[in-house]
This record gives sequence, C-alpha cells and structure tokens, in this order.
Amino acid sequence: MVYSEISKTDKTKILISLDTVNGVEFGQIRIWTKVNDELIPTKKGVSFGLSLLPDIQVALERMRIDGKLKDGDTPHIDEDDD
Repeated sequence: MVYSEISKTDKTKILISLDTVNGVEFGQIRIWTKVNDELIPTKKGVSFGLSLLPDIQVALERMRIDGKLKDGDTPHIDEDDD
C-alpha cells in the first residue's frame, strides 16, 4: 500500500509504502522512475522492518526541526539529485 507519492522530477518519484513479501510486512522509501510511461523501482531506497518505524519517525522529526522546516512549508527538492 502506497502511503505517499512525492514528485521529485517529471520522471522520478519517491514512494513511501508498506509492502508484503512471503508473508513478511516491511516499509519502503524508494525512488521510482518513469520508463515508457511506466513507473519502475530503482535500487535507490531503503526497506526496513516495521519495528524500526518509531525510530525512523523520531529521526525524521528531528531532521525537520533542525532543518527549520515548519509545518506547511514546502521543501526545495534539487531536481538533479536522483
């Protein structure tokens, strides 16, 4: 199940998802790219066991605070960074 699809460029997106393989659930944050009008996953990304989700949430919130990104602000995404 995809929870968020964040456009990076016209051809790339970051997908945040909950996936299941062989009965095992895990989270993923992965870059997908458009090839022939089809989105395909790249090797750029991370998958993690759901037990790590609280630690990841805390780390991302700390990054948001340290980066001074406030609720409602739109971050700048460098289109060359894929």
